[in-house]
Amino acid sequence: MGVEAPLQPKPLLCFAHQGEATAFIRALHAERKKGDTCHWFDSEQAFILVTGEGIDSAQVSLAAFLASCRGTVSRIMNIGIAGALTPAIAEGSIHLVRTIYRYRDSGPEYKSFNCSYEKSKPLTDLVTTDFRVTEQAQARKLQPFAGLVDREGWAIGHVSNRFSIPYKCIKLVSDSPLKNFSHETIVKLADDFSEQLYEFVQAHGWLEKPGLQVTRADAPLSNLYLTTAQRQKLFSLLNKLKIKEGEQSDELLVKKYLLKSAVGKTPKETTNHLLETMLRALNPTRTVVEKKLHDSVQPLSALGAKVSFRQDLEAADFHLSIQVDSQEKINELTKKLSAIDFFEMQQVIAGRVTLED
Repeated sequence: MGVEAPLQPKPLLCFAHQGEATAFIRALHAERKKGDTCHWFDSEQAFILVTGEGIDSAQVSLAAFLASCRGTVSRIMNIGIAGALTPAIAEGSIHLVRTIYRYRDSGPEYKSFNCSYEKSKPLTDLVTTDFRVTEQAQARKLQPFAGLVDREGWAIGHVSNRFSIPYKCIKLVSDSPLKNFSHETIVKLADDFSEQLYEFVQAHGWLEKPGLQVTRADAPLSNLYLTTAQRQKLFSLLNKLKIKEGEQSDELLVKKYLLKSAVGKTPKETTNHLLETMLRALNPTRTVVEKKLHDSVQPLSALGAKVSFRQDLEAADFHLSIQVDSQEKINELTKKLSAIDFFEMQQVIAGRVTLED
């Protein structure tokens, strides 16, 4: 396996399983490469390596890759799922790992590795085991070492350290041995986990590269990053707009509405702006309805609350998020909520009030 040296070194993203890498492969348009000793992909922004599960597999795959491409890797990121060893760590949460420990079948190995981050301050430690942790007794034995457990983080840190390459470790909590463990369920959710991890890494700017962001003037459909839900919504809107406008090309419609929508700081934001613009084109009164609804809850926003309505606007119910730090704020919030005319909001949704702006 040979790796042609890029003009500038780029990150290497390491995953135990390809399911965890799916969103990254898709979003970065990564091309699969042939390798005798490892399974890897290449893109303009990063290398992607699927190491396999377990310490031995991860060490062999990563060492083989790095030995064949010295000087081409700027930093290494181990990205994937982990189990929570304590109830204080919520399932679905994503963590930057601080220190990684190893626990063998025979007991702990007193050699750990620290991860490096430019700005973020990780607070969570990770222990890598030679075995799958599926029982509460195993989890309790590991709790003194770390809050998270996986099968390969220590191995990738070990090899990164030997090659003197900066190392980051990002873990999404998929389950907890303290609860009922279902490996099959986790496998089925791998694509969703991958999308969440991609959004997290992208939001931190670790994959940013000028010239690869979606632009309004030149962005074919294949260049958009879409979660599963966004993809379903996009194609539903495209089908409706093709009927309304008589346009047959998905790509031309996407370009047309990208020109009309705002460009976000990330591909995900740009996609959200695009979907909103397309939705308004199908329903011109939507903008006015949204304004009337937001005007109705403006006193809550003025109090520091974040208010969001249903995306489909089929009902007037809304989600409220606010930080409460005093009894006075509770009293004020209660007063503002009582002043909201929810019946009128329902009438706006139902189209029974004048929608002139």
